Amino acid sequence: MKNFFLLNLLFTTIAFAGFRTPNTSVWWNLDSLVLFSNGVVSGNFPNYSISDTVIISTNDVLEIDAGCTMLISGQGIVVLGVLRAIGAENERIIFSSSTPAPASWKELRFEETSNDAECILYNCVVEYADKSINCINASPRISHSTIRYNNNYGIQCFGSNATIDYDSIYNNVQYGINITVDSNPYIEHCTIFNNNTQNTGPKNQISIGTQGINSPIIRFNEIYGSTNFKTGGISISALLGGSGSNAIIEGNYIHDNSFGIVCAGADINAIIKNNRIENNTLNPNPLQGGSGININYSSTNMPVIAGNIIRGNLWGITIQGNAQPNLGNLSNEDSTDDGKNVFINNAHNDTIFHLYNNTAGSIFAQNNYWGSSNSDSIAMTIFDHTDFPNLGEVIFEPFLIADPAVNTDEATEFSRTSFSLKQNFPNPFNPKTIIEFTLSDVSNVTLKIYDILGREVAALLNNSRTNIGEHLIEFDASQLSGGMYFYILQTEKIFERKKMILLK
Repeated sequence: MKNFFLLNLLFTTIAFAGFRTPNTSVWWNLDSLVLFSNGVVSGNFPNYSISDTVIISTNDVLEIDAGCTMLISGQGIVVLGVLRAIGAENERIIFSSSTPAPASWKELRFEETSNDAECILYNCVVEYADKSINCINASPRISHSTIRYNNNYGIQCFGSNATIDYDSIYNNVQYGINITVDSNPYIEHCTIFNNNTQNTGPKNQISIGTQGINSPIIRFNEIYGSTNFKTGGISISALLGGSGSNAIIEGNYIHDNSFGIVCAGADINAIIKNNRIENNTLNPNPLQGGSGININYSSTNMPVIAGNIIRGNLWGITIQGNAQPNLGNLSNEDSTDDGKNVFINNAHNDTIFHLYNNTAGSIFAQNNYWGSSNSDSIAMTIFDHTDFPNLGEVIFEPFLIADPAVNTDEATEFSRTSFSLKQNFPNPFNPKTIIEFTLSDVSNVTLKIYDILGREVAALLNNSRTNIGEHLIEFDASQLSGGMYFYILQTEKIFERKKMILLK
């Protein structure tokens, strides 16, 4: 049973105005913090106030119940141990302020925690903070949550490999997500839009760099702007010595920003593939923005760009400095760089600019579709040494005569997949219960049971190929002790978790 109470009140005598849990492997909730935090936390379910810093010590756990609202007026919550905030779709957990303005409280900070697998924000709202969710050498899961109206950024990853999935990140004053200092987060199935609301400088929906090797996986997200014409989509900046990126940017829908993707710096070996990069024209000045993809600075800036639909931007792809991206090279054995990009109507001032090689080096751009089957017509949309003698050549032949992606109405996967995971029945149970879930498409499914410390105790399905429709799985807990457990359903596209009670 969770030891919420019977705490030694001597532990609450601390050297600052906030409250630090006593580091005695106690499982806390907000009600126990109300009892023992000397007024730092007040209120009762579901409404609480936090007036100063609450630190969750290394060996302690704070679990916040679904439906709780915390109005924070001080520094916020620092997690050195475990924070479990698992809300429900109709009972979200809210981290907010009584003053509805950015920077009304400091942050929700995960720092130097060795319990990353147990830290989770699920169906939460984090709003009106200064630094919002700050992951410092810690890698929580932030899932199905809303991060909005914060000051510096929605989420920062600093030495973090956080999992950020199925979230809505919008209307933050500066960055949506900021990634730096050797961070490799997973960012999947999120909607990230209208960040940099201050619009006073070029800050982006997702910014990667500039310290260390930052190699996030960014897949299946929708990333777009609104009216903030200085806000870009995704930027990789590796301008400092020792920095670089092996990011994978795949399957995203990036539209209506000041630009789609920028890679600037050295030692960038990113993979940019199968994205829809459309109508990034918020900044109408083609000298300041408008590229679907811009690659610039160093000769070791060498991303592979393949399978993208690049449409309706002021520029399709622009290459500057000494950068050497690979847009399609059929002369080697590597099939990942076989081009297959689709360029449609990237133009300004009545001129089509599908590709502008503003470097002295030659660029491979073979096996792409340029909107024509005529080499001379294609050459008119590509700017290189034939237009200006000091520019390098673009090697674009052979090219795709047909456009298979457009002809087959291929759509990039970025939307959430419909599914349902029902509450087990009966619940509570002893010793057997039924877990029911529904899939809308065929998928590899994992269904596992965990105890309250996050330890796996049973695997009912383990990456098993499962068909669409309803599924009933019986769980026999005869070998387990009574108490609370969690069951987690996960596929390539979804993650859902629910509680169950075993009575013995």
